[in-house]
Amino acid sequence: MSTRQLVSLLSLLLLQTAIAVHVGTHKTHLASSLQQDDLNNEEADRVQQESRDVVSVTRTKDTFLLLGDSLTQTCFEDGSWISQLGHAYSEKVDIICRGVGGYNSRNLLLSLDTVLPSLNGAVPSLITIFIGANDAVLSSSEPQFIHVDEYKQNLVEMINRLKNYAKDQAATKPTHIILITPPPIHEAKRAMSCQGTYNPETDRSDENAHRYGLAMKEVAQSMGVFCINLWEQMHAQGGDNYGDYLSDGLHFTSSGQTLLARSLLAFIQENIKELVPAVDTDAVHAQTMSVDVPEGPEKEFDM
Repeated sequence: MSTRQLVSLLSLLLLQTAIAVHVGTHKTHLASSLQQDDLNNEEADRVQQESRDVVSVTRTKDTFLLLGDSLTQTCFEDGSWISQLGHAYSEKVDIICRGVGGYNSRNLLLSLDTVLPSLNGAVPSLITIFIGANDAVLSSSEPQFIHVDEYKQNLVEMINRLKNYAKDQAATKPTHIILITPPPIHEAKRAMSCQGTYNPETDRSDENAHRYGLAMKEVAQSMGVFCINLWEQMHAQGGDNYGDYLSDGLHFTSSGQTLLARSLLAFIQENIKELVPAVDTDAVHAQTMSVDVPEGPEKEFDM
């Protein structure tokens, strides 16, 4: 073998050796990287599980979800029915208020697309649906108007969505749903309130508010959920002076806020024992309430 051939052979052997070393090193690094990725994934899984454990531990309070229009939006006002509810359950319940002024049942139904995910898996033990005052506006040309048939269907879909949400979260506690009917309309006050606005005449009637309240009661009975008939209650409690509960013929005065707060607390005390707040029952004044319960016809409760 010539010297040139020998040199070429040695060069080839050195090249093959270098390639083998490079490949081996690459495989070692790759294996190490994969092992590190496995460790990182395991660590990430562990941290996520610990986070879930912390969340499950910290979710020791019940959650109340309050849905509605401006009559629920008043949670930010001092003395509102929601602030009184919060006082009764101070440090015992997380109250989530999702009331938006101007909402009708169609708006509220659509809002569940964002409301439910925002709960982050928390399942409310109590949900109130207080909607219908805007649906019952008199003129069908008003954007808030919802025909009573669609109103009923929207309520049915809301209840089904809320029940399915609780089921999907594998809730260990029941979710109690309470529908609250639209309040009465004091037509004289409402007419005065409408003067000088976009609508010179009254935009609502007490009769139509009652009609939508009856529709809500029908839905509650058919869907097996509770219903507080606020229209009947304000008329029964206030008599000819029921307008004292309504500032502009629609929205609540302080006495109207208090009536609803006490009515809701009294209703819970009578029908949902596991959610009764640790408050002096004398603070919840006796109310004669017209309510619907899941099994059976409407009952009158003397509290």
